[in-house]
Amino acid sequence: MAFASMAIKELRQLASEFELVSAYLVPFRHESRTTANGEAAIWYRIVFEVKVGGENQRVALATSRGPLRRFANPNKALEMLEDEFSDSEFEQIAILRKLENAYNEQLDTLELSQ
Repeated sequence: MAFASMAIKELRQLASEFELVSAYLVPFRHESRTTANGEAAIWYRIVFEVKVGGENQRVALATSRGPLRRFANPNKALEMLEDEFSDSEFEQIAILRKLENAYNEQLDTLELSQ
């Protein structure tokens, strides 16, 4: 399933017309910060599943300037979900634990194409 990316404003519009089914906080390593042992720190991107025409579509949260939005702290990502999508009734909101997951390769490809 291919991903699309949208800014918060566009996602709110989509949520008003269709059902936001799920939100996933997807961990990945990013070199902009390092841990005490010198490894790239873990950051999070958000992927939404939106039910459109009976099928679920995946949408990654982007900034208004295009790149995918990243969160260094999962609590900040959860706060943003609560603030921006409080009217949505998600079936689930999940924080993925494994860095090797089904989303990261597609998210990396999507980010490179922007």
